[in-house]
Amino acid sequence: MKRKMILTAAILFTMGTGASVYAQDASESPQVQTFGEVAYVSGGIGLEERARLRSLAVDDNLALSFSLQNGHYLGAAEVSIKDDKGKELIEAASDGPLFFAKLPAGRYVVEATAMGKTITRAVNVASKGQTQIFFSWAGSDRSQSTS
Repeated sequence: MKRKMILTAAILFTMGTGASVYAQDASESPQVQTFGEVAYVSGGIGLEERARLRSLAVDDNLALSFSLQNGHYLGAAEVSIKDDKGKELIEAASDGPLFFAKLPAGRYVVEATAMGKTITRAVNVASKGQTQIFFSWAGSDRSQSTS
C-alpha cells in the first residue's frame, strides 16, 4: 500500500513538472522577425501572449487578425503582403491569430490563407496610426481555433 502511494505521488509530481515546463514554453514572448526590410510580429495564443504582442506592436501600422465566422480565433494563417507594384514585402506564417507589421505608408494587397482558402484585401496604410484588417473564414471546427 505504501509503495502504491509513493508510486502515485511520483507520477503526479512528474505530471506536474511536465505541465510546468510546457507552460513556460508556451508563455515565451513573441519575437519580432523580418522579411526583407519589413519587421513583423505574430502570435496571440492566450490572453497574456495577446497583451505582450500588442505592446510589442504599438508602433506597427498594420494589424491583421484571423478568426472563424463564429468568432473563434484561428491559430495560424499564411500571410502575403505586396505593394501596389506587385513586389512582395512579406511572406510569412503567422504564429497565432494576430499579425502586426511596420510598413512604409502606401497601398498594399494583403492575402491571408487558412483552411485551404485565401482571402485578399486591398488596404491603404498610413505612416501613423494602425490600419486593422479582419480576416474571417467559414467553418466551426473548434480544433482549428484558439481562445
